[in-house]
Amino acid sequence: WDWSVRRPVAHLSFGGGLYTQPGGLQHNLLQQLRSLERSRAAKVDAALGPDRFSELLEELHRLHGRRAVVLVDEYDKPIVDALRKPDLAAENRDYLRALYSNLKERDGHIRFSFITGVSKFSKVSLFSGVNNLNDITLDPRYSSICGYTDHDLDTVFAPELPGLDRRKIREWYNGCSWGGEEKIYNSYDVLLPLRHPPAVRQAQVPDGLLPDRRSQVPPRPAGAAQLLHLGHRRPAGRRVAAVGLRHRRARHRGAAVPDRPPHLG
Repeated sequence: WDWSVRRPVAHLSFGGGLYTQPGGLQHNLLQQLRSLERSRAAKVDAALGPDRFSELLEELHRLHGRRAVVLVDEYDKPIVDALRKPDLAAENRDYLRALYSNLKERDGHIRFSFITGVSKFSKVSLFSGVNNLNDITLDPRYSSICGYTDHDLDTVFAPELPGLDRRKIREWYNGCSWGGEEKIYNSYDVLLPLRHPPAVRQAQVPDGLLPDRRSQVPPRPAGAAQLLHLGHRRPAGRRVAAVGLRHRRARHRGAAVPDRPPHLG
């Protein structure tokens, strides 16, 4: 990749938005597209979101003389948020399918696309007809692309480490691995003990993950410690959530457990 070459970027993020109501996804996409058009001085006439995105890619290519880079963050959230409303989830899926079909139909105007999300939907259900995508989730070459390595922590964050238990930080936050060998730290959660060592709060489970099992979790006893650090979207979310469950259940049995992560004292 030649970093000296500047290209127009079309960045869409579905991290925000109300996707549990009809029309919420359509409204959110149109708002993002209009913002992109204003910032890029692009003139687009199409009314529907997927068509508008298609025209925008062509217009960016024309204006800048270079094919665009497409970045999509949390591509799956409009579906995951609506899982408890199957009809709406299917509607959001079909709308996103029309949007993402542009990644193939407008391939001549796109230099590079990068899509991220939490859930994995089959290409048949969401990317039907888009056969030019390469899933790198489990590719060893990219196994550390979504977090910090031990080397990163020991070098880049060396000034913040004195006074903290390095072994315990590794034990608590270094549980992610997509290649089966090298482990990585969640890029958000591991910053919390570095920035605010005393601050601990209970982690949350993202909506859509195991929704039917929440009622089976024992109620949290009054005065029980808030165990986990702030932040809930993490590659290692299930591992950390499991630690929290064991902690609460142990308190129900009267077992002695630490009130905060060991590296925080």
